[in-house]
Parts: sequence; structure tokens; C-alpha cells
Amino acid sequence: MRSVSHVMSSEWVKELKRYLAASTSRQVSVVLANARYEEVVVNWLAAAAHARPPLQDVIVVALDRELHSFLLSKEINVVYLPIVSMIDMSYKFPKSFSSIMMLRLGVMRIINHLGYHVAMYDADAIVLRNPQPLFDAHPDADIISSSGEFPQFLLEQWNVNSTLCIGAVLVKSNERTEQYWETMASIHLMVPWQNTNDQYRLNFALQSLGIRWGVDDDVQVGICQNGLKVAVLPNSLACRGIKNCHPEERAQYYIWHAGFRTEEGKVDGAKRGNAWFLRERWKDVERHLVGYEWLLKIVSWRPR
Repeated sequence: MRSVSHVMSSEWVKELKRYLAASTSRQVSVVLANARYEEVVVNWLAAAAHARPPLQDVIVVALDRELHSFLLSKEINVVYLPIVSMIDMSYKFPKSFSSIMMLRLGVMRIINHLGYHVAMYDADAIVLRNPQPLFDAHPDADIISSSGEFPQFLLEQWNVNSTLCIGAVLVKSNERTEQYWETMASIHLMVPWQNTNDQYRLNFALQSLGIRWGVDDDVQVGICQNGLKVAVLPNSLACRGIKNCHPEERAQYYIWHAGFRTEEGKVDGAKRGNAWFLRERWKDVERHLVGYEWLLKIVSWRPR
């Protein structure tokens, strides 16, 4: 990964700063994708627009011009992030999905560096209800995430039920998380290049900071040696994976995240939970509309 100082001079950061300056608070919600997942991203945006209350200050990070141009034409907050502006490809860093995972960590760090809290979502981690009450319930936590099961060796070493899941995670901007990002950067040489999984690094940095875990009112909580506090939301509120996401319990979830890595898997996972909001031929609906009004019109009467 390139240094923060190098990245800060990039065009995409200048574009990002404009959206941050126009935000209504110090917290933004971000989803990152390329044109291959256009439909999945638009479904996420439609769900976020229909949450009660709707998510505010949403930014899409597009990894290609195609998705950037389309969302820009619809007046959606979107920045174009070329991979080479964040990753030095001379290191033969793996392209495709691995590089996308690493970019998410870089985007989160830059937003924190600029003084904003960032909630990062997978494009198929669908917001059924605005999760802000979940975040507000843990005001002392610096990082709040949904529940994961990877890396397995950390589950065993920590003797806990969950790791942090990158699919839905809030990282606040403060001195403790700045040290967290610095720690993550320093362990790049310790972790093989081929293991570029973002969730691995998200958790491994906590291990390096000496996290100790406990339970508070059914929520897994941890504290690191530098005072950084972490809360992991239970699957009963933010479900992850087919075995934990139950359609008959949809009403209790704030976030439904049951998909797989492929586009088809993400769509199927959403439909399984009645969390697919888009109408058939949604691109042909009300072509003249843009922004929030467009997102309201392209959905079915009920999610499917």
C-alpha cells in the first residue's frame, strides 16, 4: 500500500474531501465496488434510502469509470478510485478481489485521517433498518462491527465466538484508531503478501495491540493495550452468512448479509432474506429522475 502522504495528493481524495465537507455529520457510510456489481450496489443504495430513517452521507467508491459515470449521472455521491493510486503494482500485488479487499482498508484509513468516522459496508450487507442505534448503544467503542468467523486461528486463540467482520464495520476517527491503522501498516511485512484478506488484517491488528475480550449484555467487547475499545454486534441484530441469517427472523435484523462473493451469490443471498429491493428493468424506470427520488422509484412495492 502507498503511504498516506502519497495518497492524500490523489485526485480521488480531492473528490472525497468535497463530499466529506458537505456531509451532515462527522460520520459517513461507504460501499466500494466495480461495474460488475452495479446492480448489487444500486440495490444497497435503494435499501439505504428506504431505511427508517434513511442513511445519510453515503459515498460509493467506484473502482472503474463505468460505475463512476453511471452513478454520477444519477447524482449519487461517488468517487473514482484507480487501484494504482493506492497500491504500488510494482510489488506484484495480486489484482482482482484481493486488491479490492485491501483498498477498503485504505479508504477507511484515509477517511479517518481526514477526521471522519467511517461505516464500511459490503455491497450485499443490506441495511434493513438504520443501524445508528446499534452504534449509539456503544458510545465508548472505537470500532463496532458485525460478527465474523475468520480468521479461525484467532477465534481459537482468543477463545471467543466472533471476530470482526469487514462486511459491516464502523471505525471512529481518534488517536486510538490512528495507532490501530499504524499498527496494521507495520505488520504488512509480517503477513505474507498472498494473504491479502482485509478481515484477516482487521483482526490481526487487534491481536498485535494485545486485545483482551469479554462480554457485556450479550455483546462481545474487547479492549487493547492502547485503550482502543471494540464491540462486536451479535448475529441476532446484524446477521452474516446463511447459517446465521434466518428469513423468518428478518424483522429483527438491522443488517442482512447472507450472500457469497459472486454477483449471483450476492443477489441470491439478498432475495433469500426478502432484501432485494429493485424492480425488474429498474434501469428503464423514471429515467429522468436522479438521487434520492430515483432510488425511491426503482424499488418494488415490497422488497423481494
